[in-house]
Amino acid sequence: MTVRARGPQRAFAGVLLLAAASVLTACDDGPIGIACTEIGCSDGLTVSLDGPAPTGTIIEVEDVDGSTMSIECGVDWPCQNSVFFAGFTPDRVTVTVTNAAGVRTAVFDPAYEAFRPNGPDCEPECVQAVVDMDLPAAVSPTVSV
Repeated sequence: MTVRARGPQRAFAGVLLLAAASVLTACDDGPIGIACTEIGCSDGLTVSLDGPAPTGTIIEVEDVDGSTMSIECGVDWPCQNSVFFAGFTPDRVTVTVTNAAGVRTAVFDPAYEAFRPNGPDCEPECVQAVVDMDLPAAVSPTVSV
């Protein structure tokens, strides 16, 4: 036995199919059949600190070409245990942390990892790395990692 929609039921079924197809097509940013969200991301370097940075702490990163970025905690950014430097992805970086207790400097070769916040088959793809840095103490050592 075959049941066929007639009149208003048939029109409603057609509108329902058209609406479903347009919703699926609108969400399809990846390969055919994959729906992708639109979460963004940024390439960059995170300096992870061994504790909360006091107000006035300055965290500076410098690449081998001399390009620098810096943040003053409590002024430029409310630093906690880490600071993210967007768009800064050097192969080698010198990190200097300065506060009332002194200055601490270390050199790192960051290990960047690619990730896709919207899924493995969806854009964008970003690269990020984390380097671990101790806050200055009364002594100001220079460390090479």
